[in-house]
Amino acid sequence: RRGSARGRRRARSGSSRRGSRCLAGDVRHRGPHHEPAVAIVARIEPAARGGDPLAHPDQAVAATVLVNLARLYERTGDYTLATTHAQQGADLASQSGDETTLARGLNTLGSIAHTQGQQELARDYYEHSLTLRRASGDLRGVAASLNNVGLLLFDQGNYVEAQRYLEQSLTIRR
Repeated sequence: RRGSARGRRRARSGSSRRGSRCLAGDVRHRGPHHEPAVAIVARIEPAARGGDPLAHPDQAVAATVLVNLARLYERTGDYTLATTHAQQGADLASQSGDETTLARGLNTLGSIAHTQGQQELARDYYEHSLTLRRASGDLRGVAASLNNVGLLLFDQGNYVEAQRYLEQSLTIRR
């Protein structure tokens, strides 16, 4: 059962064994933001362990890194740190007006709640993320959020509604 939950998390996150992700983004595609993100991670991570994790002057970048750290902690099974970082990242993204990162942070919080069996909380986070992604026109994000809600509904045994969400996700991805 543990392996299947891990597989569902991987399916929800879009991660695969073909290319691993790092805190600075997808390591298969080291774009222009890779090195600055690595530097920010080096600065934020020690602060997150006992200082001010929001010390970086560029709040949008700090929010992104915090959400990425949350995803890392989620994948390693440290849900306390994952939740802390995702909430801090979402809060900072909200304050800085970065709705894309806010949606990612909410989606990550939903994934953490889903993994921990907090289905109603997960649904709330997923739906809020979906609303933001629809409003911004982020089709890839909309498809991911629809998929996550569909997987949650599937886990709840609501197969008809799960199918509706999953088919919407598939339609967008095609």
